[in-house]
Amino acid sequence: MADRFFSTIVDEEVYLWAVVRYIERNPVRVGLVQRAEDYGWSSCNAHVSGFTKNEALHALQKKTNCR
Repeated sequence: MADRFFSTIVDEEVYLWAVVRYIERNPVRVGLVQRAEDYGWSSCNAHVSGFTKNEALHALQKKTNCR
């Protein structure tokens, strides 16, 4: 049986946003909602609407050695 979880270093901004998109789309993939922004436990709606910005993610963008 394959391992369920794994970890990897997210060291590129492009990869960071790919990971964010993957996580935010999971509720749609498993059929919990039709649109990712409708899932109540996700920050997707805030990202899509521009309502708020995630300071932690934006801080990571500025650091080249952040792991």
